[in-house]
Amino acid sequence: MTQTKLENWSVTGDAWAGTVNLVGNVYDHPNKERHYDGKRIKTSYITKINKKEITTHSGTIYYLGEPEVEYVEWMKENNILFDPENPIRDLRKN
Repeated sequence: MTQTKLENWSVTGDAWAGTVNLVGNVYDHPNKERHYDGKRIKTSYITKINKKEITTHSGTIYYLGEPEVEYVEWMKENNILFDPENPIRDLRKN
């Protein structure tokens, strides 16, 4: 089975409410007719985070590639540490 990958991604939504989505360019999505390689998509909200493996409400598992440069710059400007091995944190667990 091919892994669905998200490149040039960023996080959007409300982290405190737990309605966080990813936006990025998708590759090897199971529904290629709708989500062709390179298409910019917004995922359904995140339900599970396991390092770079992200599960969304729709059940799709995304593997994170490189983040969007502007997103990483925004994190730095806001004193948010970017950990490339664990790039997304669930703020509800802190």
